[in-house]
Amino acid sequence: DEIPKLLQTVKEGKAVANFITTQKTKQGKNVLLSLNVSPIKDNSGQITRAAVICRDVTENEKSKVVKATLLTEKDELLDRLQLQMESMPIACILSNQSFHFTYWNPAAERTFGYTFQEVKGTLAKDSIVPPAEVSAVEELIQKLIKGDIKGRDATLAKNVRKDGRIIICEWYNTPLRDSAGNFLGLMSMAIDVTERQKSEETRSQLGAIVQQTTDAVIGSDLKGRIFTWNRGAETMLGYHSEEIVG
Repeated sequence: DEIPKLLQTVKEGKAVANFITTQKTKQGKNVLLSLNVSPIKDNSGQITRAAVICRDVTENEKSKVVKATLLTEKDELLDRLQLQMESMPIACILSNQSFHFTYWNPAAERTFGYTFQEVKGTLAKDSIVPPAEVSAVEELIQKLIKGDIKGRDATLAKNVRKDGRIIICEWYNTPLRDSAGNFLGLMSMAIDVTERQKSEETRSQLGAIVQQTTDAVIGSDLKGRIFTWNRGAETMLGYHSEEIVG
């Protein structure tokens, strides 16, 4: 039905531009064409013929469809990613090329005490990095950008909460790059390990005390297997720890 309608439009003295239609080749293959149809007049001014310019836009249209599909999938992926980041139990922070905060999830708000609106567009040194730690953090970021260290390597750092309390966080920083390798920003994840660090320090101190005391300190399980044997026990009973543990 398309061609008669196009010709009727031309008979009325009107041109048709960029009319998209599907046609078949001699081999039976469908092609997508863009038609420009213009009226041709004789010497008396009567419209007697039509000039048709066809352009095969099959690949172009396929490309547009693929691009539109990819953009839709990208948007859906970003939405899912944001939902995951919003529900993550650990702090997740995004920053741009200039290291200004562009995203800050609810866990980050709980960890550092600031809402995203309070830190949006600011630098880490303006809020969560103590003055004494600024140079160390900047040096670490430069190493990340240059690829000297990997983002999956954990880094311990002192941070300061909105209420002024100093906490110790375990950071995982990943540089974000485009397809050409240009630096776009940072994705950072942080876990508050303050209490864990305190527990480890306490255990370390207690372990040092146990090792240095002259009394024999021996630990065993309910089956009598020895798992702790200090230097006092070695001096008193003659067995080295390597000989007796287990």
